Amino acid sequence: PKMDVLCELLGSLEQRGDFQIVLTGAPFEREVNKEFIKKYSARSKSRIIDLAEKMDISTLTGVIKASSLFISGDTGPYHMAVALKVPVLAMFNFIHPVAHHDHLWVRCCDAEKIERVPELLRNALELLALET
Repeated sequence: PKMDVLCELLGSLEQRGDFQIVLTGAPFEREVNKEFIKKYSARSKSRIIDLAEKMDISTLTGVIKASSLFISGDTGPYHMAVALKVPVLAMFNFIHPVAHHDHLWVRCCDAEKIERVPELLRNALELLALET
């Protein structure tokens, strides 16, 4: 997802309650995670756990399964979270219906522009309500 949109969404979620951000990723995604942490930390005091390159597939599965809400773009872990029936907010930068899943625990959203944050937030809160 676009970093500014993701930061705005997470900032809005953070205002509504306590949560932990856990980043995953392959070794080549470590730099992207560092960039996100720097950008998000400028606006928030939340501690972020970065697990990029520190896990294997079964550890990733455990992290996903332990999540109250999994936020992702069109990635392998997104499809894993859908299969595990974990609430998933899929943020797409363009409409790509082939990658969309149509389940109660999944929201596929256009997240190209910052103006979409209210819709993303509404969908995230709906998904979090499924957990209660």
